[in-house]
Formats: sequence, C-alpha cells, structure tokens
Amino acid sequence: MISKILFLILILISTNAFADKYYFKADRYQPGLHLLAAGGLNASMYRYNFDRQDQGIGLNFKTDVGYYFNSQFAWEVGSIVKFNSVSEYLIWDTLFTTGFRYRFEKFPWTESKGIYVRGFVGKAPTVFYIHNTPHIYKTSHSARVQYNGPVEGFAIGNMYNGTNNKVWFMEYGVSHQRLDRSQGVNNDGDVPVVTFKDSSRRIDIYSLYINIGILVF
Repeated sequence: MISKILFLILILISTNAFADKYYFKADRYQPGLHLLAAGGLNASMYRYNFDRQDQGIGLNFKTDVGYYFNSQFAWEVGSIVKFNSVSEYLIWDTLFTTGFRYRFEKFPWTESKGIYVRGFVGKAPTVFYIHNTPHIYKTSHSARVQYNGPVEGFAIGNMYNGTNNKVWFMEYGVSHQRLDRSQGVNNDGDVPVVTFKDSSRRIDIYSLYINIGILVF
C-alpha cells in the first residue's frame, strides 16, 4: 500500500518537479517535494531467540520522497530493499519508513555545509527463502518464511554539488529490525499456501549501510 501511494505521488508531481531541481543545492535545500535514490552495500547480523546467529553482506537500494520545509529541514517517506545470502536462506528485506532530515549549517571539524542527519521508523516485512530447510522448519514443509515487525534507524551523510547542476550524496546508516510475527509459505502450483503462523520466534536484525545516490528531482 505504501509503495502504491509513493508511486501515485511521483506521478502527480513529476510534471512540475523537474523545474525545481536546478535550484536544489547541497548546501541550500529548495522547499518542496524532492526524490532521492541510492544504492550500496549492507552488513547485517541476525540474532534469533531460538539459539542461532548469522551474519551476511549484501546489496541494498533505497528511495526517499521528502517534503522540504526550508533550507535545512524535511520530512520523508521512503523504502530500503536489502538482499543477503545467509546460511540456508536468501533474505529479502523491505523497510518502509518515515522520518526527518536535518542539514547542518555548521558541523564540527569541517567546512562542509552539505552534512545532514536522518532518523526514521517504520515496518519491515522480511522474507526468508530457504535453500536447505533447517531443522526448525522441516516439519512445516515451507519454501519461505515471512516475518514482520517494526524498524528504526539513523543515518548521517554529506551532499555534494556535481557538474551540470546535479547533486549527489554519500550516506552511512544503521537500522534495527524486531521481527516477531512469522508465517511459513509453500506453493501449491501457482497458489501460495500458509503452512504455519507463529509469534514465539523472534529475530533481531542489526544492519550497517553505505549508500551512494543522486537527487532525481
């Protein structure tokens, strides 16, 4: 639902937004709606409440649609899609978030005026695709296990003015997912069938991110 709302917002504003992008600078935000997109790497640790712990490194992609109130402050909605291959699983996280962005006019130990911080909260539906079914799921005959739960995170980054009025950025972030609701899913032909539901198994995911991105408009 959130992704559909974001897509509708982009369609509604796209005809007017491109006229504003050349006024947006790394050190001077242009009030209004703006879209940022980025990609990068993540390192994640998975801590289970059923005597298991895993680590993984993978790719991630993110988008943020923000309403910029002034040259320093914005409110954003966005998503992070994160992929990791861990032990018996291929893990696909989708973090739907909302939060704030604040740019510092002056930051300690640097002359840059493009440094900003972001804080965000949201939901994180996560799918574990099973390569070799671990013992804990063998009796359920599940092809994948879907978890859900809240997420919160924080990021710091720096924007830069590029050539031809382009703006790009580098961002470092952390997030914590608390996945406490799960269900197993298998396919009966083309029809997904729920094989079990469980709220007793919890997974905490701690992730570090590095992203490089651009201002789309």
